[in-house]
Amino acid sequence: MNILPTSTPIETTEEPKLGDHLVSPRTGYTHHGIYSGGGKVIHYSGLADGLQSGAIEETTLEAFSNGRGFTIRHYNNPRFKGRYVVDRALSRLEEDLYCVRTNNCEHFCEWCINDEHSSEQVNSVKALAIAAALVIVPRLIVPLPVTVAATIGYGAYRLSKDALSPAQKEL
Repeated sequence: MNILPTSTPIETTEEPKLGDHLVSPRTGYTHHGIYSGGGKVIHYSGLADGLQSGAIEETTLEAFSNGRGFTIRHYNNPRFKGRYVVDRALSRLEEDLYCVRTNNCEHFCEWCINDEHSSEQVNSVKALAIAAALVIVPRLIVPLPVTVAATIGYGAYRLSKDALSPAQKEL
């Protein structure tokens, strides 16, 4: 996805560059928008300030950050930069197809910059759900001592197989 591991905090009085991907913290998630210049941000307003769905709109930087500040998400090799990112964002102005799982504010920004439809937040929630299922479901089906014994037994089997020479493995 070409995202650097950390975002760079900036003062809200400092103006970001045209086409920058802005990230503002919210309770339990982050809100994303594209800086369009002149103190304005284009963003999907769905869930920006509550549980209401909303369209892509251009708003002030202050309204976007909602008193919570923001960081800039940097990319190693973005497909698009600057004015072209803003033009892509403007092309979807007033679109009202928000869906938290498949078309949220982060999906929108990733599309504007990389022509990809992805969301790290959604992917993280999916990964957490899968990990939880892998931990919880086996415990519901098989008692813990049996699960531990099976894991140890399989680990010992794999270690013994790996220790064999190629000729011995064929036997």
